[in-house]
Amino acid sequence: MAGWLELFEKRGGNAVYHSVMTSDLEGLSALYDLTIIAAGKGELVELFDRDASRSPYDRPQRKLSCIYVHGMTPWPDHPEPHVRITATPGVGELFFMPGYTNTGACDILLWEAVPGGPFDVWDDRPDPAGHLARTLDMMRRFAPWEYERTVDAQPTDARCTLYGGYAPVVRRPVGTLSATSHVLGMADVVVANDPVTGQGSNNAVRCAEIYFRSIVARGDRPFDPAWMQETFEAYWDYAKHPTAYTNMMLGPLPEHVQKVLGTAAVNEQVAYRFAHGYANPADFSNWLLDPAKTEEYLASVT
Repeated sequence: MAGWLELFEKRGGNAVYHSVMTSDLEGLSALYDLTIIAAGKGELVELFDRDASRSPYDRPQRKLSCIYVHGMTPWPDHPEPHVRITATPGVGELFFMPGYTNTGACDILLWEAVPGGPFDVWDDRPDPAGHLARTLDMMRRFAPWEYERTVDAQPTDARCTLYGGYAPVVRRPVGTLSATSHVLGMADVVVANDPVTGQGSNNAVRCAEIYFRSIVARGDRPFDPAWMQETFEAYWDYAKHPTAYTNMMLGPLPEHVQKVLGTAAVNEQVAYRFAHGYANPADFSNWLLDPAKTEEYLASVT
């Protein structure tokens, strides 16, 4: 943030904070050298066209439901806050994540349901008490080892649940307001993956870094649509890796990936490489995304 503000001040800018609609953008873009749109959903996002060549799904692959709770019992072997997952092939995933809300430190329970499957039970959007009761019932059936650690939990507050789902999408980065007015999309505007692999924040930070460096390198030259596309392509050179990995994990789990997970359970070297891929998704292209490369790698370490 400091770098952005320093650059902004050097250009003589003044920070202004207020709500913005699509109808405001042309006026804003006339005031500034560059207008960047960062949003999760809504009409601002709809300004940017879906790139079908990079978006294999046209509908949600998971129905999402989460609740924030206090009072979960830590795992004895892992008392420090951590992320863990219970995956049921063909049914969906249950994530446990540490969090912080207006009532303090908490745990987040996220259900990722394959549409039409046993986890897909959230269309009525129950209140927090109802959500937690249903969560506990589902844990008894699908994750009994987690049930005992959750049975004493309580919702953090009256607005601690969230429901939804969206189709993973890659959008074109240039939003056209008029023949001479354009805006640049960033982060979830241009690459919105399902949260099943937890790459959203990583992608957003990478996007901000790449855009920042490209802005500084541009100097006093105009931020025209060609530069916007080029800047996005530099980001896509990174984002294509977590996108490919996430899209793969949304479908039926390929046999070679099942083999990796089975090997990782007994081979620490494989386990570490798989885990470190979440920090460096580009490495997945070297061994995990291609069955032949996977077999070659596993043969070299087992």
